[in-house]
Amino acid sequence: MKIILPFIILATNSKKPSIKLCFIKYTLTSGSVAIFKVNDDNDSGELGYSLGSKWWGNGYMTEAVSAVIDYAFNKVGFNRIYASCHEENIASKKVMEKLSMTYEGLLRDGQRNLDNTYSNLSLYTILKRDYKK
Repeated sequence: MKIILPFIILATNSKKPSIKLCFIKYTLTSGSVAIFKVNDDNDSGELGYSLGSKWWGNGYMTEAVSAVIDYAFNKVGFNRIYASCHEENIASKKVMEKLSMTYEGLLRDGQRNLDNTYSNLSLYTILKRDYKK
């Protein structure tokens, strides 16, 4: 499976721009992947992604995240990329694990929800030296 993934580089005050990637299927925007919270001091950024439920289970997100990670390491010069997901989000964990991201731990009450409760987040990272394309 190969899908065309256009990159949009967003201008920032940072030496490294945030990276955003969106992909389109059947003329509908189905999801996006972005690197944000760029930290120039340690060449790192946070990875985030979302996908419409209609497109779940087809490998699209794994392919899109892989393309963004590759671009971030090999074209932009990142050293570390990290991501988190709700502790119970098995599908998101599988995306990160398929891409050889390392589970680093649990962020207890790492996110406040809209109803003012808190959720635990699972934290994953990948370093450029560990990245294999």
